[in-house]
Amino acid sequence: MLAIVYDPAFLEHLDVYPETGYRLEYSVSYLTESGFLTKPNVKRVPPRSYGESILRRVHSAEHVEAVREASRWGAPVYERLPTRGNTFLCALRAVRGAVTAASLVASGEARSSFALIRPPGHHAEREFSMGFCYFNNAAVAVRHVQKQRMRRVFVLDIDAHHGNGTQAIFCDDPSVLVMSIHMDPSYAFPGTGTIWETGEGEGAGYNVNVPLPRGAGDDDLTWVLGEVFVPLAGEFKPDMIMVSAGFDGHKGDLLGELSYSTKGFEEAASLITNTAAEVCGGRVASFLEGGYDPPILSACLHGFLDAMRRPKAVRASHVARKPGDEVVETVSKLKGLLAPYWGSL
Repeated sequence: MLAIVYDPAFLEHLDVYPETGYRLEYSVSYLTESGFLTKPNVKRVPPRSYGESILRRVHSAEHVEAVREASRWGAPVYERLPTRGNTFLCALRAVRGAVTAASLVASGEARSSFALIRPPGHHAEREFSMGFCYFNNAAVAVRHVQKQRMRRVFVLDIDAHHGNGTQAIFCDDPSVLVMSIHMDPSYAFPGTGTIWETGEGEGAGYNVNVPLPRGAGDDDLTWVLGEVFVPLAGEFKPDMIMVSAGFDGHKGDLLGELSYSTKGFEEAASLITNTAAEVCGGRVASFLEGGYDPPILSACLHGFLDAMRRPKAVRASHVARKPGDEVVETVSKLKGLLAPYWGSL
């Protein structure tokens, strides 16, 4: 079963353009009208009411209180990220949605899941909010399922922007392998995510970044997945794969400068799902991050979810092999940096 975690209460979070409630409203309407939500083995599930203590599995008590106090007064968090009276609750709801999606998969209640949530989370660090993100939804979900015997988790971030928060939270933890495919930090927010950021201490080698040049497209995305993600997943042997699923890499998105298409996201979902079937019993939980043009986001979501539900027979050896020269060079350098840690590369 593919579980879709959604609650209309997610629409109550304040709009910080272009991260608006209309993104979800339009997407849910699209999925409903297309009949996707009534397809076999697809089930819509409300988020569970976890207490705010789940936040402290990742975030410091000081950070949690900072977001709560800013929300209470309607003041910006750390003088940059807007809030209003219900912001703390809305951010907690998003975390609950991610944790619900991950828990359903970890417990075997669903084979895979997708949390249609907002606000997003992958930029939020342990003690800092930024980039539309107050708390790190994916990171809290990881820590939650690790208490459900999902000891080793592979987090794949395909948002157009580097998941700096997720990287920072797990940079020294060898139980979590974090891989991000994103716009090169030389021209894109948040300015992190070079190939040289490979982890620290016991986590050295467990952080993998693939920065892409402007205009990188479907061939680049699927080739990188085949060259890096697939072999790493096979060697790491995670108990579960989580995906920070941002769709702002689409060529028509407002904030991205990549050139993915809906088909590219479909092929990515098939590759991820097929790889999960081979290495971790098919356990995949995904969480919405970016994607800021509602019609484009909706089409990408539909394709991605349908591929999760019924993946095409796409393997690393079958995807297009026409990446750009700059991408090939980047991956070659990356493999050299990671060779001491991973024999599969």
